[in-house]
Amino acid sequence: MNTKVGRNDPCPCGSGRKFKHCCGAPSVEPPEVLAWRRMRRLIDENNEQLHRFAMNAYGEQGLTEAWQEFSFGALGELPFSFDSPHIGVFMSWFHNFWSPDPYGDSAVRDKALHGVEPASAYLLQRGPRLDPLQRDYLESCLEAPLSFHRVLEVDAGKGFVLKDLVTHVERTVAERHASESIQVGDVLFAQVVHAGGVDLLECCSAFAFPPIAEIRIAEDCRKLVGRRKRATFPLRERDYEMLEIYHAAIEPLINPRLPTMHNTDGEPFSPRKLVFDIESAEKAFAALRHLDPEKEVDAAAGELRWIEPSKNPRGAMRDKVLAFLQIKGSRLTAEVNSEARERRLREIVEKALGAAARYRATEIQSMEYLMNAAREEPEAVPSSESESLASSPELQEFMNDHMKRHYEGWLSDRIPALGGKTPLQAVKTAAGREAVEALLRQIERDAAKLRPPMDPAIVRGLRERLGLA
Repeated sequence: MNTKVGRNDPCPCGSGRKFKHCCGAPSVEPPEVLAWRRMRRLIDENNEQLHRFAMNAYGEQGLTEAWQEFSFGALGELPFSFDSPHIGVFMSWFHNFWSPDPYGDSAVRDKALHGVEPASAYLLQRGPRLDPLQRDYLESCLEAPLSFHRVLEVDAGKGFVLKDLVTHVERTVAERHASESIQVGDVLFAQVVHAGGVDLLECCSAFAFPPIAEIRIAEDCRKLVGRRKRATFPLRERDYEMLEIYHAAIEPLINPRLPTMHNTDGEPFSPRKLVFDIESAEKAFAALRHLDPEKEVDAAAGELRWIEPSKNPRGAMRDKVLAFLQIKGSRLTAEVNSEARERRLREIVEKALGAAARYRATEIQSMEYLMNAAREEPEAVPSSESESLASSPELQEFMNDHMKRHYEGWLSDRIPALGGKTPLQAVKTAAGREAVEALLRQIERDAAKLRPPMDPAIVRGLRERLGLA
């Protein structure tokens, strides 16, 4: 039988194009790109066949059982769904790691499959008929671990260099699509396999973790390894522990929550608007004038601030604004940012005005409301003027001077993410240096989004001071 493909025949790769315009076209692409194309085609075909085999052999009950073990409570009672943000990681784990418990009460009826991964069973049954590259790939999937990897370099459209946070092994991964969106400093939870002469992603988390997340992830990985040698640590066998770290790290990205915020007095942040009925705006202004010592004596009644002197962490005196008051007609309104400040201000107003003021109500505004209002509020300055202002040399110089002073102080600040140590203290250990590096990468990423952007020389200077240049 003649299996030769004609130049005008449909390409056997399934692209829908003619063979002469697809795989049969003269190639000018590098060998590694051709290898990646062939591997991806085989992988896509293999994964589809493998999943059909797994569902036929292990059944829906096997898939459900694997999902419950994969989530072990982290996903609550959510049923399995192909729309889950965990689907990419789960399907790979289901095929290549999971097996029915040979010592437990598995719902999979075929006892011969207990303790056997779907990919292993597939290889045993279909292996001789598979393309050698498919067999090579499946065998690699059954050997490669799940782990966290920091992105060291990115070659957009081709791939990236990854460093395993557990073993510290660096690998150059061929991945055309993900490399278009991945950034240096991102952390990926992935399974990296080697087949056909190239390293590829078998699976990857739906979210890339930002540099700041590496601090907690790396600490959890260090606890997992303990005193054992990284190079010989049996990471493949610790997939459940790695999944625990993964679930803890990705939950804030999937279901972000507003952080617990406090005002400058350490009180829970709770924006409030107080309303009083008053007899006279002039009398109210005069009675509360002492709250705002900086207010000009001859200023028209209307707005006041409640100011108290305070010290910053370095002992310098500064003015602390506790409330904004507006007096107009027969109404006094005040804005504060905590329940404690509301109580204090009510006492002050009632003592200063007595029967001349009557408290009416307090409107408590949630953080969600304030954030939505900020998003919906139109820009006060047209975008062209805003861009012009951001590009102003005077503003750039002012901002860079301010940021430079801020980060000079930051070197000696106790940072919660560093376990209460200062950056200068933390860099004295290997783990501390990694954590400080992660903070610096996050600072660089956030600084690039500022308008105007922060001078990159500031972070370079920090690295030099810390001995990380």
